[in-house]
Amino acid sequence: MTPKNPPLSIADIAHGEIVNKLNNALVEAAANIRDPNTDATAKRKIVLTLTLDPAKDRSSFATDIKCETKLAAPASTEAIVFISQKINGEIVLSVRDERQEPLFNGETREQRDQRDRQQAAQERREEGGAPAHI
Repeated sequence: MTPKNPPLSIADIAHGEIVNKLNNALVEAAANIRDPNTDATAKRKIVLTLTLDPAKDRSSFATDIKCETKLAAPASTEAIVFISQKINGEIVLSVRDERQEPLFNGETREQRDQRDRQQAAQERREEGGAPAHI
């Protein structure tokens, strides 16, 4: 008596590659859902295509497995770019309005904070390290 083959599972085809591809696509879709740069409620799609190419004698078939994801595109980013023109006619693009005077001598917040900390440390050293009284 010849032993019967157990029923075929989709996980058996290509040594489980179908399951691996689907799992990878699920992880990719989940990462896209968690990405704050994408639309949280946009639908994502996973398309698993299993193409069967039968042998002429109909005794077997070859398979081609494709797994494609259709994910939410990254959200757009808005920005303002200022346009100015030099006296010689050259166009200048900038992220800062050149017509507006810079605040804080053009320092960034980090530069101002660092300068303020350095000044406070210097004042404490000049006062002999005595703590400030309220």
